[in-house]
Amino acid sequence: MDVTHIHLVKNVTDDEERREVPKWKRITLSILDSMEYKANDPKFRQKVLDLGNEIIQSTILLMIRDNKKEFKAHGTGVLYRNDFQYFIITAAHVKEKEQLFAASGNSVRMLGGRVKNGIPTDRNVDLCCFNIDLPTVEFLRKGYEFISKPKLHLAHDPQMFLKYLVVGFPARISDINVNEGKIKASARYYNLIMSKENVYNYYGLDRGTQYALDFKGKMENYSNHKKQKIGEPHGLSGSGLWIIVQKDDTLYNFDVRLIGIMTEYRSGKYHCLIGNKINIISAQLEDTGGTGFYTNKS
Repeated sequence: MDVTHIHLVKNVTDDEERREVPKWKRITLSILDSMEYKANDPKFRQKVLDLGNEIIQSTILLMIRDNKKEFKAHGTGVLYRNDFQYFIITAAHVKEKEQLFAASGNSVRMLGGRVKNGIPTDRNVDLCCFNIDLPTVEFLRKGYEFISKPKLHLAHDPQMFLKYLVVGFPARISDINVNEGKIKASARYYNLIMSKENVYNYYGLDRGTQYALDFKGKMENYSNHKKQKIGEPHGLSGSGLWIIVQKDDTLYNFDVRLIGIMTEYRSGKYHCLIGNKINIISAQLEDTGGTGFYTNKS
């Protein structure tokens, strides 16, 4: 599968570009808030692109077949493994389709497995742990990497800094033509900031289970510095929400941790992406059940 990448960040006004970025617009990336970086710092931008390229190795385009038997982009998933089992983490409404397909190289396969039980049924929770079978694991391992527990951050309080990444596959820019042996999936990396309290209150969001991130207007492409509209985010459901963290005291030495899964988009009074916290399903991800790999015979 040919994956092209478009990297975006929140844009600032022309007036702001002409003067020094004020301190309140500087970016603190460490969970300990011990280091600051400016949004227009070229080294910082390159590091964000590098992190996006790392995340995309564990991010998968989920497809369905329409009435014409053509493959269509449907959502996104994050690949995860514990010691014994392999999962696709996504939004529950993405997995509502009985048959999901994924590509590895220029091959496409229907995903086999079962949905893990025990996820809360709260109206604010829209998560799915899809425990994939061994043939699917072997197929996906040819083109992807599975993250494990060290990449999770289970207890994160939202902070008003531009240190969050949403990585996924918007449906409108994914060109799929399996009959001609061509599968193009354009992943986008969105560098976003958490929404303020009034957004949570307006939409009745639960801070205990949900994150909200501002998602409106134009953004700037980190690669070419051009401004462009965000566009329709359909297909981002199931995308990972990652926080950029500082590994140590070395400048620009970053890593990422998965803190949530994106589930919906609101475009009323406030435009925002909404996701669920990953800790909601941490028990399901680590529960091996003593069965090892899931197989269709079990």
